[in-house]
Amino acid sequence: MGGQSDFGSNLRGVHYAVSHSMNDNTALELVFKDEQDLDDSPTKYKTYEATVSYSF
Repeated sequence: MGGQSDFGSNLRGVHYAVSHSMNDNTALELVFKDEQDLDDSPTKYKTYEATVSYSF
């Protein structure tokens, strides 16, 4: 998704994703990420993403 990569980052956590086809050429994807940075001072991150894909 969106040019992101989980490789080499210091974040670990859970990703939940739901994809829904609205019709033959339109799709909606919702993603929730609950991650923690594993550096010396751990920081938590919660991220919400929405993606609409359309083909023609």
